[in-house]
Amino acid sequence: MSREEVASEAVDGMLVDGAPKIHSVAEAVGTSVRTLQRRLSDIDTTFSAVADAAKMRTASDLLAKNDMPLTEIAHQLGDTYHAKFTRALKRIAGVTPVEFRRAILREQGRI
Repeated sequence: MSREEVASEAVDGMLVDGAPKIHSVAEAVGTSVRTLQRRLSDIDTTFSAVADAAKMRTASDLLAKNDMPLTEIAHQLGDTYHAKFTRALKRIAGVTPVEFRRAILREQGRI
């Protein structure tokens, strides 16, 4: 398993407790924050990029559940406010949660 996959797996597991912090992930993978940053840099990525990718995977899964309210999804991803989740998704994916959900449902042939 690559360093990014190890960090990504740790981030995925921590999303249930809110937005993961780099020191928590470093501790979970048994390294210091600086070493984690250096190892991610070695593979041309950052903790923010790994955390964003994990958040997008989880957001995609949750948004595919058409009956889950966006406020609940935001809360599960560690964003206490719907607006914060909307801004984060727009920054990462370039679309709002509603647009993202429609695209997923369209892909699945559900709309």
